[in-house]
Amino acid sequence: MSRGRALMGTGRDYHGLMRRALRLIVFFLLAGMPAAPVAAKDYSAVRFDSTVRVQRDGKLEVTETIAFRFEGGTFQQVVREIPLRRTDSIEVVRAEMDGTHLRFGDGVGQAEVTRKSRITVRWRFAPVSDSTHTFLLTYVVIGAVRKERGADVLVWRATPGEHPYAIEAAAIEFQLPVPAAASPALDLRRVGSSEVQNDGTNVRITARDIRPDGWIEATFRFAEGTIVASAPEWQQRQLRQAAIGPRWLMAGAGIVLLGLIVLFGMRQSYDAPPPDESARHEDADGPHLMRPDTLAPPVAGAIVANGKPALEHAMAVVFSLADRGELGIDEQPRSAFRQRTFAITRQSTTRPLAAYEQAVLEAIFPPDSPAVITLSKARTQLMRRFRTFSVEITRELIAAGLLDECRSAVRRRYQFTGVALMIAGAISVIPMAFLVEAHGGWPMAVPAALIVTGLAAFIFMSATTPLSNDGVRRAHHWRAYQTSLKAIARNHAEAPTGPDVLPLAVAFGLAAVWSQYLKQRHAAAPSWFRALTVSADDGMAFPAFLASGGAGSTGAEGSTGGASSGSAAGGGSSSAN
Repeated sequence: MSRGRALMGTGRDYHGLMRRALRLIVFFLLAGMPAAPVAAKDYSAVRFDSTVRVQRDGKLEVTETIAFRFEGGTFQQVVREIPLRRTDSIEVVRAEMDGTHLRFGDGVGQAEVTRKSRITVRWRFAPVSDSTHTFLLTYVVIGAVRKERGADVLVWRATPGEHPYAIEAAAIEFQLPVPAAASPALDLRRVGSSEVQNDGTNVRITARDIRPDGWIEATFRFAEGTIVASAPEWQQRQLRQAAIGPRWLMAGAGIVLLGLIVLFGMRQSYDAPPPDESARHEDADGPHLMRPDTLAPPVAGAIVANGKPALEHAMAVVFSLADRGELGIDEQPRSAFRQRTFAITRQSTTRPLAAYEQAVLEAIFPPDSPAVITLSKARTQLMRRFRTFSVEITRELIAAGLLDECRSAVRRRYQFTGVALMIAGAISVIPMAFLVEAHGGWPMAVPAALIVTGLAAFIFMSATTPLSNDGVRRAHHWRAYQTSLKAIARNHAEAPTGPDVLPLAVAFGLAAVWSQYLKQRHAAAPSWFRALTVSADDGMAFPAFLASGGAGSTGAEGSTGGASSGSAAGGGSSSAN
């Protein structure tokens, strides 16, 4: 009997497991089925009506009425923004929702009004959905009527210029104190159809199918003095700013002119190298496949870069040291993101090293550091300690007679002057900003002039070589050799042989293009590079190392060498959410 109960229990367990499995299958099937389409939250304006009453002192009393249709979700606020541009002030008088007057405040059932560069009105209400509600706003505008030659002019954008919703119909009514000199000029954007009725002092514009960000703008011209006796404050301020603007421009131009005179004066102490006639004739001799001289790769790269050490020159030292057995390079197992990784190992040798080579080794392998380091960390530590390498390369250039101290001094003066002017220009923005309210943007001509003069100083600096005459001559030959290496890589031609070809390509900023060249040629890796034997694509490991190890700040291919507001008042934006 007990055996039968046990079997029955087993059967119940089995059927229970089956039921649970079926439930899981049904759950996952239902989860995988596309959900029934749900109506997206949306809204539109059934109507947007506006009445603009123009008074004899130029004030405008504007009443806007907008009926929103909300669909597919809940809405709890409507926002209307009115720019203050080309007005003296705007005062919100009244806000309503569905005929109910709302007090001003930031609570539910109230209208919040904030003022910055725009007047923002925010109707806050209890959540509503799938319904139509009407919002009313009344405000007074001072200074919208401007003075132009022989006329008083009102340019008013009666609908929001920025709105993500469509407006089915709009009626804009202008009530004028006197008839305009002519029918209003209309600027209609993204409006399906429109009609104008002009009864002299009452102009009515009706429109339909206003698409998102569409607007209705009207321009009225009245006989001079019939609306306002004087220009509004904002226009008078613009006139004053326009009158004083040329003085600021002259001040800026004077700064630039004085700066250029100083920069040209500094140039007089610069002894420019004479033209190298022999080098000029050699340009027509065809490709330069032979090393011009015995300069080490980082030194050759530095003179090609007009005497400025760079990270690719330090990486060229890594390749040179590997060529000489000072370093070993091993491919590592790929990272979690399937990226190739490499490790640099310091070998124990007693060969003498140049000072810049010692600087690279000490940067990569500081005291108490392991003898094996990843390539990415080696590059990071080289960048942190790059100044030491730069100093040693500069000393090497001086010792070889490739740098001219006087020319270097002129170049440093240009650099200091450029930096000082750029800083002065940035700092001068602060005091000039306090003058913008009264003078407009014209005071910014002073910081702009200082910055332009600073840029000119950098241009003078770039046109000033720190190289000696011999350095200039040899740099010309090395640039020709650099061009030949680039052409060989691009054309997949036969590369020159020699132990320094790779370090030179790296020093010249050609690591990426040379990597592609080695891939195309299926070239064998040097003996100091050890790829993973388990890799199925060992032939690609060394080109990947060359590209990642040699690329500096010169880019993928490598080359080392010498920023609706309109003229109308009104407009603004409107939205709901």
